[in-house]
Formats: sequence, C-alpha cells, structure tokens
Amino acid sequence: MTTTCPAVRIAERIGVGRTLVLGSLCFSVGGLPIVLAPAGLVLPAAVLGIFVEGFGGVIWNVNQVSLRQAITPAPMQALEIRL
Repeated sequence: MTTTCPAVRIAERIGVGRTLVLGSLCFSVGGLPIVLAPAGLVLPAAVLGIFVEGFGGVIWNVNQVSLRQAITPAPMQALEIRL
C-alpha cells in the first residue's frame, strides 16, 4: 500500500509496535526543547516542541486505531468505534 501519510509509511518500515513506541516517545519528549532552551531561543524551541508533540500524537493515534480495528471482530466494529 503506497500512501503519503507518514504514520502509515513509518509503520510499514519499522512495524506497528515500534511505531506506537516512537509516537509515544515523540509525544513525551516534545516539551523538552522548551524547558531546555536558553532565553533567546524559547520561541523556536516552542515551535520545535509543538511540532514533535503533534507528529508523535498523530503517528501514535493513526496506528493505535488501525491496530484496534484490525484485532476487533467485524460484528463488534461498530461497538469498538464508539469507545
């Protein structure tokens, strides 16, 4: 499957489990540039941190929803999506 979505391309390359871990790590450490930035670089660090957090959140969410839907039996799909 060829797609332009980075979350899917990363999962195809390194696997779904590793992509979930990568997304969680990106989301978790996204605030570090803001905390560790010197006074003059807070704005660029905030932009970088927000980008890393957003990217991590997106790749984690796309892959966890796909995994959840893949392991849920077809008759229960509608029930699973409501949760």
